[in-house]
Amino acid sequence: MTAIYNENVHSTCKCANCGMDPIEGVMYMDVVKDISICSVCFPKLDEKMKIGLVECKTRKDSDTLFFNHIDSNKDGKISPEEFKSFFADWLGVQESQMKTVFTKVDTNENGSIDFEEFRAFLDSV
Repeated sequence: MTAIYNENVHSTCKCANCGMDPIEGVMYMDVVKDISICSVCFPKLDEKMKIGLVECKTRKDSDTLFFNHIDSNKDGKISPEEFKSFFADWLGVQESQMKTVFTKVDTNENGSIDFEEFRAFLDSV
């Protein structure tokens, strides 16, 4: 599914509780657990369930959260190693195909993926 970019719509997310998609406004996301909760369902959650959920008011917020999770050394870019360690599991991409995928995402061909390249990639999957 190709995401339709709209800054206020989390169009690649689906609420794990009610299944709404796309959801406008605030989303609560945990990229480690790979869950998203809408603002309607969030107040209904047990306090323990809320641990790890981060408020994302815009699509850019959720993309930033995701990018920062993958950028494990926090240098502001995703290296081939960081890309491989995360996306091999998330996308199920074979290790032999990882270099090809990385090269397609790294559109400026500088050997790393910056935030704008990452957002473009998310819009294409």
